[in-house]
Amino acid sequence: MAVDTRAVQEYARELYAAVSRKMGIAEPKPFNASSGWLHRFKKRNNITNINIGGEEASADRVAARDFPPFLREVMEEGQYTDDQVFNMDESGLFWKKLPTKTFVVQSASKVPGRKLQKERITVLFTINASGTCKPKLLVIHTARKPHAHKNVDMSKINVHWLTARKAWMFSALSLSWFDDCFIPDVKKFCEQKYVPFKILLLLDNAPGHSPLLMDRHPNVIVVFLPPNTTSLIQPMDQELICNVKAAYSAKKFKLLNDCTNTKDELRKLGDTDSESKSDEDKEQEVVTQEVLVKQFWKKFNVKQAVDFLVEAWDQLSIATIRHAWRHVLHGIPGERRSQPVTVALDLAREAAHSITAEGFSETTNEDVLEVIRDPEMTADEMLEDDNVSEEEGDFEGFVREALTTITDSDGDSPGDGDSPEGQ
Repeated sequence: MAVDTRAVQEYARELYAAVSRKMGIAEPKPFNASSGWLHRFKKRNNITNINIGGEEASADRVAARDFPPFLREVMEEGQYTDDQVFNMDESGLFWKKLPTKTFVVQSASKVPGRKLQKERITVLFTINASGTCKPKLLVIHTARKPHAHKNVDMSKINVHWLTARKAWMFSALSLSWFDDCFIPDVKKFCEQKYVPFKILLLLDNAPGHSPLLMDRHPNVIVVFLPPNTTSLIQPMDQELICNVKAAYSAKKFKLLNDCTNTKDELRKLGDTDSESKSDEDKEQEVVTQEVLVKQFWKKFNVKQAVDFLVEAWDQLSIATIRHAWRHVLHGIPGERRSQPVTVALDLAREAAHSITAEGFSETTNEDVLEVIRDPEMTADEMLEDDNVSEEEGDFEGFVREALTTITDSDGDSPGDGDSPEGQ
């Protein structure tokens, strides 16, 4: 049975408040029913998600077909042009991650307790329907100023920068993004292009997108896409984010190849004809190559990663952007066509093949997709080493204790009148 996670979280907050009132607690501990709490709740109670055929398998096609006519009506009534209609979505990225077949991953995975390639950021992408406005990316990191930026003024870097304990997106950060990033960037665009500052912003129903955004600014109308339709009609989910992340991977692989194949040691070994090389020479070449790759992997930092992301974002063509908007603006065709991300994936795969170290030549397009996969799709990765905050507390324990107290005090179990709906 499909259950809307936003509704579950809202119900949990209402239940917490109702039980607190029943127990006479005037100021209960804060409980946000965050995404992290929900994943831990599901983990503890053995509630699982089965993903068959990706997010699109459970998509609501009826709602996805009904939304474009509704959007066109809103645009016509408000006289919005494509310049004034925007979409934002976020995506997680393990920015150091390498294909699983490479020797770096294979060797590191054999070390007990080794946290492999867990350097994670969340990136917020925003674009308008005409492709004429690409606001600065927003990066969510765990540190206000990472070591790689130690001599850098963070207010002058090429992205907006926010921090969160696990680098996840949550509702308070969406308000900060809206107030401090989106509004100034879009207002500046409108002034430069002589476009009226009247904006229509499309968002999906992710828990990290606060409902408070709907009435946040008088010049911005926020419209939430219907649940379970993003894989079908949200522009960012059609091809844009995948294209940018694939291009990012290609740049990362190219830099890795440049750093490992231009060293003096490899050049000297390469000067020897392959047929005349001794087994010792060949073995030494492999060892040297692996050492250089590992050195690169350790030194590759988040500043370089963000710079590559910005380059990939800037290189996104207007044609690709407009193509990604076609479904939400003009409707879904009767027969879905494959998304045009193959070229970007091919380029990333070919860049990986150029690296002569073991395993890179075996990289496939599917391996590239795994590298750039949004880590939010895997609950276990968010649960690893994630200590439950005092704010969240043991919600289930609190409710159990409350129900026991109520039963002992009045002799009756709480009825329908004590449910959140009854308050």
